[in-house]
Amino acid sequence: MNREIRSFRCQRCLVAFWALAGLSGSAFGSPSSQPKKAGPVTVQGFADREAIAAGKLFNLAVSVTPDKDYYVYWQNPGGLVGLPTEIRIIAPDGYKVGRVRYPVPEAKYDKTLGETSNVYERAAVLIVPMLAPESAAPGDEARFIIKGSWLVCNKGQCVPGEAEVSLSLPVAATGADIKPANEKLFQQARDALPLPADKVKHVKLAGSIDKEAVKPGEPFTATLTAEIEAGHHMQSHKPHQDYLIPAVVFVERTGGFDVGDVEYAKPHERTDKILGKLSEYTGKIAFKIPVEVDKDADSAPHWVRGIVQYQICNDAGTCFPPQHVAFAIPVQMAGGP
Repeated sequence: MNREIRSFRCQRCLVAFWALAGLSGSAFGSPSSQPKKAGPVTVQGFADREAIAAGKLFNLAVSVTPDKDYYVYWQNPGGLVGLPTEIRIIAPDGYKVGRVRYPVPEAKYDKTLGETSNVYERAAVLIVPMLAPESAAPGDEARFIIKGSWLVCNKGQCVPGEAEVSLSLPVAATGADIKPANEKLFQQARDALPLPADKVKHVKLAGSIDKEAVKPGEPFTATLTAEIEAGHHMQSHKPHQDYLIPAVVFVERTGGFDVGDVEYAKPHERTDKILGKLSEYTGKIAFKIPVEVDKDADSAPHWVRGIVQYQICNDAGTCFPPQHVAFAIPVQMAGGP
């Protein structure tokens, strides 16, 4: 089992290597912005098609690439020191900007600070879904300004940074055959996103909160439940061996909510003749997410969203590739729809 686990880690390294190698050049094809280097971070914008169709969806992507030995943070830094990597799209009137989709981060433990942060130590490509207005006129050109900000760190030294790039897309004639663009980049970016919960095996995820509805200024607890298939287990959030992949819950930042540290379930401890002492989760386990609602939070529906990382092994000793699965727990606000 040791060799199998190590091979999965190597596969992850290769994926990260090829993703970074693909981003090292300045062009994935047109249309794209010029790359902009701001200190040890390079930013570039891309579109997934050569033109826009009125009233139709399209996607922009933003690559944020730290130099070697540097890292930036996920949208929720996780620790007290980090700042989120944020992207803002300034679009022409009538264009709608969707929720930014972030690739899966890495959990980085800092022994000095005694805390775990959520980081990118490689190129991160963020996808932004867009909707063109019905009024977009054929022959016009839409210009999109992309503003990015981050905190980049190296060996304990951190510096905030920001950059601005832009790209333009023509509006195609009605019924025109619009060709895709930057297909390799967008495929790599989608591969780096978490999986939907209904696409994974051996684990069933469910979410709930401990109140029927929550009010501004009050706390509540969201619970992510993982039901592991019989005859299988996953490593706990604190495995005893460094090569084992821990269960980690990454929780997104949500407007109107202050999210606390995840409370992990108590693991099952056992000793294997070959691997030694193990810390595992079996059966049905619960991850508790404490949340406090801001005093000025509105009554619109909210969600506690995030990603859960784990690796499933069966009791015969075979381990499957690590999984990163998206979850979304709905939160009913008092007096809201």
